[in-house]
Amino acid sequence: MSTPNKESKTTPEQLSFNPEDYSLEEILKPKKCALVVVDVQNDFCDPKGFFAQNLKSDISQMQAIVPHVQRLIDVAHTNGVPVIFTKGSEDVKFRSGPGFRRAIKWEEADGDGSVNSERDTFGWEFYQVQPQPEDVVLEKHKWSAFDGRDKDGKNLDEILKTKGVQTLVITGVVTETCVYATVQEAFNRDYFVVVPSESVGSDKPEQHKTVLEHLEGFLGDVVTNDVVEKNWTSKETKNGEVLVRPLQENDIPALKGISEYWLRTNGVIAHDEVEEDMATLRASLDEASGKKMFVAHTQEGEVIGMMGLKLQPKQELLKFAKTDNPSELIVAYVHPNYRKGKGVGTALINAAQDLARSKGKKEILLESGPRNTHTGYPFYDRQPGFSRVGRIKDFYGKGFDTVVWQKTF
Repeated sequence: MSTPNKESKTTPEQLSFNPEDYSLEEILKPKKCALVVVDVQNDFCDPKGFFAQNLKSDISQMQAIVPHVQRLIDVAHTNGVPVIFTKGSEDVKFRSGPGFRRAIKWEEADGDGSVNSERDTFGWEFYQVQPQPEDVVLEKHKWSAFDGRDKDGKNLDEILKTKGVQTLVITGVVTETCVYATVQEAFNRDYFVVVPSESVGSDKPEQHKTVLEHLEGFLGDVVTNDVVEKNWTSKETKNGEVLVRPLQENDIPALKGISEYWLRTNGVIAHDEVEEDMATLRASLDEASGKKMFVAHTQEGEVIGMMGLKLQPKQELLKFAKTDNPSELIVAYVHPNYRKGKGVGTALINAAQDLARSKGKKEILLESGPRNTHTGYPFYDRQPGFSRVGRIKDFYGKGFDTVVWQKTF
């Protein structure tokens, strides 16, 4: 059996279905997808875990996928894609026939440290990912995620059918075992399968490579993370003109032009302030920065606005916080030609709020200086749930106060 030729010469007229209904873009529409995060647990990924300590494995590739997985988790949360985590419990007591045979071959016994990801141990806990309240967590006792059940006893297939999911974007570890088992069963159950290559990992590079080649050839689509992200973040606002997605490095020149339009004093560009904003944008491209920038653009690709979320507000804003877990809106500008009635600001602020909620934040704070008295101020005043809560005197220099808004979720 040979791998099918991806460049098929079959014409639409020869098919009994419409090929456009099964394009990658179609199956990756957010409303059709769920993100599955398989077994990102300490025993696989932590230096103190089972793979590193007991098996003496090189876990670096499994560790390296975690930021990419988290990126997809963030994008999924922002764009309404369900996120489903699996947590493997390999305890011998949960097994049956073939599992007992494996315990003999691998010399496994509960409680003596010989079992990988044994329930209620350090190794069983998640590694650098944290499900949010709206996410689903499945405990599984076999390799496939379809074996898992949530806290109410529902299995993965039941959950997916309830949510109307048709496509599984599958991430996690280990590529040749639990990831592969989940992909195979998803395919057998008639789900479309997409595997982002930077977001699955193994301690065996050759097996990892071989399995991905097999998956692409026979069971689904192996793509890069940005393909999934692009399809999930191109969501329209009600007016059908505005799209919102995370910032990319090549957006920065256009955004600098927008910033220069607004950051002027007596018609002269405030270059220091512009460069400060651009530094914030560049820093936000690093997942560890605690900042996330969103970009608004037209259907034709013209960049027309930006807004960001900072997970830890600046110190001066904390006195206005009403909860113990605030966040902050930052660097918000809209192209002057798209300022009113286009929905750009609304699309951006909604994306930022969705991300804040997905991160477990309880409120959003923001401050806006006197340059925005006739533009930003009315916009924030109109936003549902936002209210003015104070003013910081001389924040932008003597006589230049800033106004503070707050919203509790």
